[in-house]
Amino acid sequence: MHNIQTKHIEAMRNLLFEEFGIHVSDLKAGNIVPKLSKLLLNEKYENADDFFLFLKKDFSAAKIIIAKYFTTNHTFFFREEDHFDFVLKDVVETKKTNIAIWSAASSTGEEAYSIAMTLLDRGIKDFKILASDLDKTVLKHFNEGEYGESRLSKVSEKQRKRYFIETRTGFVRVKNDLRKHIFIKNLNLMDDLAFEKQFDYIFCRNV
Repeated sequence: MHNIQTKHIEAMRNLLFEEFGIHVSDLKAGNIVPKLSKLLLNEKYENADDFFLFLKKDFSAAKIIIAKYFTTNHTFFFREEDHFDFVLKDVVETKKTNIAIWSAASSTGEEAYSIAMTLLDRGIKDFKILASDLDKTVLKHFNEGEYGESRLSKVSEKQRKRYFIETRTGFVRVKNDLRKHIFIKNLNLMDDLAFEKQFDYIFCRNV
C-alpha cells in the first residue's frame, strides 16, 4: 500500500529517533507501515516518495504531521491514579506552596486536569501546571477543553459538577476554575529546554 519500501521505514525510524527521541527496534519496525499508510491516506499523498519529498522541502511542517501519527495520544482522566495520589500525599506531608508541576507529554490534557482536580479536591490552590506536547493537533484539542463520555469514566459525579459544563453536543467543557491552573505549550523534549524555575513534580507518561 502506497509503495512503502524498506528505505522509507528506515528513514522514518532514523527521523523518529533523531527528532523525537522515539526508538523503534528491529522487532517493531513493521509497526511503522500501518502508521505511515494512515498518514499518507489521510494527508492525501499518492505514495511514500511524495511525502519524503515534502519532508525535504518543508521539514518543520512535515515534523508536525509525523508527530500527529507517530506519537502516543491514548489517555483519559485519572489514568494511573497512583501517580496523582503520590503527589497529593507528598504535597500534604511537606506542606509545599507555590507548587510547580510539569506534564511533559500532556496529549489532549486529561493528565494535567487530573492532577489539578486531585489537588483542588483537597483545597490546595497554590499550584501551576505546565502541560506540553510536541503534537500541535492534540494541543488544539487541549485548548478547546471539550471531552466525550469515554474519557470521563473515572471522574466522579461531584467532580463532574464542580469542574465541567455540559454542552449541547453531548460533550463536557472544562470550567475556568480548573483551566486557570494550567499553561499549555508546544515543546519537543529533544530540544535544549530552559525554564525559569525548577519543577516540584514532573509527569512523563508515554515519553
